[in-house]
Amino acid sequence: MSELTAYLCVAATKAAIDWYQKVFGATVGCEPIFMDDGDLGHVELIIGGARLMISDEFAVAGVAAPDPNHGSPVSLLEWRPVSI
Repeated sequence: MSELTAYLCVAATKAAIDWYQKVFGATVGCEPIFMDDGDLGHVELIIGGARLMISDEFAVAGVAAPDPNHGSPVSLLEWRPVSI
């Protein structure tokens, strides 16, 4: 079985992790990898049964966070069954 996993680049990774934990109950799925300069190179979050990977910007690899003044072309949707 295969799955598709979102890998987000954000400007404030540590704050994003805190937000995903607070809002969605995310847990850290693997030990975060920090770069020599202190930036977060990789972290995997688990939300329900889904994975979400996040990193800080990594200019050498051309990985950049969205411009906060222009938004992002990416949306994430969490689907939950609703009891009526």
